[in-house]
Amino acid sequence: MKIIHKNDQLVKETEIHIYSNNTDEIELITNSLHNLENKLDCYHEKTHFKIRWSEILYFDSANKKTFAYTKDNIYDVEIKLYQIEDLMPTQFIRCSKSNIINLSQVKKFNTTFGSRLEAVMINNEKIIVNRFYVEMLKIKLNGGK
Repeated sequence: MKIIHKNDQLVKETEIHIYSNNTDEIELITNSLHNLENKLDCYHEKTHFKIRWSEILYFDSANKKTFAYTKDNIYDVEIKLYQIEDLMPTQFIRCSKSNIINLSQVKKFNTTFGSRLEAVMINNEKIIVNRFYVEMLKIKLNGGK
């Protein structure tokens, strides 16, 4: 991959041009760039934060509340999981009725009983991937959408 960059003080907004004969590569680069910029509104102890999607390990929903977990904190999120699904970058996937995981923050997957998987996150938290979502996970991990 060849990268060319120019610093121009006259440019008002950063522009990025990607030239490639590989559509998958273009999509990967584009998604990565969007993820650097996109942030989610979260709250911790009544203080508002904008958290990068890439910092979020997983989402959990319990007692009609939604939480975003990072390495260091747990944040309240004021939207439901189904709304997060509409906003989330491609590295996230629903894995149960109450969880969405960031695949880029998964250390490994373990098989468990009942055709389920266990996602071990980089902070060693374990999230169950219910059998209903296992097939979608496998498709995504093999390059599918």
